[in-house]
Amino acid sequence: MSAAPAVAWRIICFRPDVVICIEPTLMSAPVALLAAKLVGARSLLHVQDLEVDAAFEVGPLNGGAVRKLANGVERWLLDGFDKIITISHKMNEALVVKRLSPGKISVLRNWVDTTAISPSPKACSPFREELALPAGAFVVLYAGNLGPKQALEILIEAARRLASEHDIYYVVAGAGPMREALQRQSADLPNVRFLPIQPVERMNELLALADLHVLPQSKGAADLVLPSKLGGMLASGRPIIATADPDTELHDLLSDIALLTPSGDSEALAAGILAAREFDWTQRVERGLRLVETMSAQTLLPQYEALLLTS
Repeated sequence: MSAAPAVAWRIICFRPDVVICIEPTLMSAPVALLAAKLVGARSLLHVQDLEVDAAFEVGPLNGGAVRKLANGVERWLLDGFDKIITISHKMNEALVVKRLSPGKISVLRNWVDTTAISPSPKACSPFREELALPAGAFVVLYAGNLGPKQALEILIEAARRLASEHDIYYVVAGAGPMREALQRQSADLPNVRFLPIQPVERMNELLALADLHVLPQSKGAADLVLPSKLGGMLASGRPIIATADPDTELHDLLSDIALLTPSGDSEALAAGILAAREFDWTQRVERGLRLVETMSAQTLLPQYEALLLTS
């Protein structure tokens, strides 16, 4: 919010046709709406994360009157935008439940640059040498935000269950509020390694490190977010294991692409990791690469532009 006055001033000076606000954080919405109205611009909100719902489902906030007030403020802000784009059909349904007009909402997945991320041989990833991984190591990789909605403690619990499998290594790459807690939780596990956030030019090398991508999610946040990291995982052409329960969007999207285990079940995740080593991934990886074609920047950006022009 400290940048809000500067952003508002730039909008007023530049006088754009469309003002785009990205949630999270919804706290930036009032500034975007006010600036758009001052210059007569159309306003568009891109909802990446239903953060108010997530704060009550998996975050620190309790329900009751506080939730009712928060939902009311959220709906008032959302209703002020001319157009809303969200990234999943379940999030779309949640927005409609908030009594927003269905005609105001469009669904566009997050795009991935398939010219920058593409299938590469494991030998192309210098991270194996940088992490001093032994030859033949089976690498389970998580690359992304380290927050409570990711439920990454389940990965550490699974690693502990598989501690006797000395050829399986777990690499957690990213930053976030849970990083220190995860490092403490795994301090006695020599096969767990941490990497900081990597520059975008190294993302393809990082994703090529994986023998298996892991995509855990908190049960309470299952349909409140759709992880943007999924596009990169799919584009890398590597196998994926995800924690996703039936009737959630992630489960429906990945049912014939990834190995799926119940959310919150470290025993099932550990069993899935073991099964993934022996699994024939050929067809599932091919289906994932076909799916990611529909999520490429080349496919989605023209659709996004069309929405901007008609919002």
